[in-house]
Amino acid sequence: MQKITFFISTLFLSITLFAQADKSSELFRILRSKDSLLFNIGFNKCDLKQFDIILSDNNFEFYHDQAGTTKSKFGFIENIKNNICTITYKPRRELIDSTLQVFKLEKNGKLYGAIQTGTHKFFAIEKDGFEYVTSIAQFSNIWLIENGEWKLSRCLSYDHKDFDKPVNEKLLFTDKAETEKWLQQKHIPALGIGYIKNGKIEQISVFGELEKGIPAPKNTIWNVASMTKPITAIVTLKLVSEGKWSLDEPICKYFTDPDIAATPGLKINY
Repeated sequence: MQKITFFISTLFLSITLFAQADKSSELFRILRSKDSLLFNIGFNKCDLKQFDIILSDNNFEFYHDQAGTTKSKFGFIENIKNNICTITYKPRRELIDSTLQVFKLEKNGKLYGAIQTGTHKFFAIEKDGFEYVTSIAQFSNIWLIENGEWKLSRCLSYDHKDFDKPVNEKLLFTDKAETEKWLQQKHIPALGIGYIKNGKIEQISVFGELEKGIPAPKNTIWNVASMTKPITAIVTLKLVSEGKWSLDEPICKYFTDPDIAATPGLKINY
């Protein structure tokens, strides 16, 4: 880890010593095109021949802050083939264009390579077409000119920020697995839903657990505290506006609780 940290520090120290290549320059356009071939074609479409063409044959290393290091072109391509290209969803990498920078590497005034840095996002595309962001990270690439061709020699992907898979809102509160995943993300132990339409109950569903390993049953008694007060107030005022109730009527006319019945003077407008 110390060697990698030193390498990254040295890398960025080197960047400051060279002027950034203009985004309209031929160098910037060439390496932007290489990045596109490497990821838009190679990574996003699992076209392994792009990696074979672009990576340096004998001088390639890959550093990842979560997946470790790969010290050869062959090992890197095998990892892509056996992992990225075989997972259950389709991965997609997207460059944030505004972050892309290129810095020349020269020796005695002669260009021999370049450093390319930027920010990229990674997505997952499920079989049903549902797409979501999985992570965002920084990257730094070292490109070298080998036999007149630009080859990727070092690739660093770091500062990954991972994101939870979002809930498919189309399935929320209808699909048990999707809803309970949402409950976990929101730190809600359990949830009960009663959906009434035109005076008829259309859905009664309960999701989550009362305790670890104990699913909440449909007859769960919920501790709702004062959450019903605003709902009760809205319903009451709606009935009053329709002329079905009066704010000056005793509550006991509609509410049969013994304590309320014993207090006939208590009115709806209380």
